[in-house]
Amino acid sequence: MPKVKCPICKETFDKDEKGTIHIGNRYYHKSCTTEDDIYKDKIFKFLKEVWGEYTYVKINNQIKSHCLTLKCRVKNIYEDLMYFYEIKKNDFQTYKNTIGIVPFIHEEAQKHYRSLLRKETEKIRIAEQLERQINKKTEIIQVSTKAIERKKKFFEIEEG
Repeated sequence: MPKVKCPICKETFDKDEKGTIHIGNRYYHKSCTTEDDIYKDKIFKFLKEVWGEYTYVKINNQIKSHCLTLKCRVKNIYEDLMYFYEIKKNDFQTYKNTIGIVPFIHEEAQKHYRSLLRKETEKIRIAEQLERQINKKTEIIQVSTKAIERKKKFFEIEEG
């Protein structure tokens, strides 16, 4: 099994073991990485796919700059790019080698994702309500189908 060294904790480990993550050309422990590291890698993989080549330093500096100016996370920048290119189907070549469009579409993209999150939350809430109603009806049916036992009263008639 090939051994690799985590750049964060400097510990050597087997790259095929559970709890490892491949970012760029390095292997990390999942516990050593942050959500921002993972989404930054996703951004670079996406840009590599759509543009082929890009300037890593320029894009990395833009990500840092956008995070500071927009007060957002790298995940939000990734969502903005997905919204602009995948959902809105904008031309990849128009904005080649820059993610400078992010500040202009950030609010619209995040509004779209908040809307999706609200809809998903509403679906879950409705599903839970339906489940409770089904369980309640099942309980009612079980209670009503039980035979009611009545005690028979016996009377004695005295002849006198």
